Amino acid sequence: VTAIIATILITLLINTDGIQGSGVTTALFPPLLAAGLAALSLLAINTVLPNSIFLIFQVLSLGLLFLIIYVFVLRIFFRAYLNKIMIYFPGGQRLGRLLHL
Repeated sequence: VTAIIATILITLLINTDGIQGSGVTTALFPPLLAAGLAALSLLAINTVLPNSIFLIFQVLSLGLLFLIIYVFVLRIFFRAYLNKIMIYFPGGQRLGRLLHL
């Protein structure tokens, strides 16, 4: 339902010149690709992880792995994009130096 509403709103904004179509692609493609690759990686990793560990440790470890893979994909494939959005993060300059942007 959320994807349908987002699609309708984006279409309306493009049709009324509220935003440019190329801007939507530029804004959405990098995070969607990074999230997709991270999710696929976690599906593969989850088959290897033992199911005997506590659920909280499993969730925390998978969440940390998702974050690492997500940032890694953005850093490797979309360095300029990541550099632009770091400006808006609290401590963005420090994070940028940490990621060697």
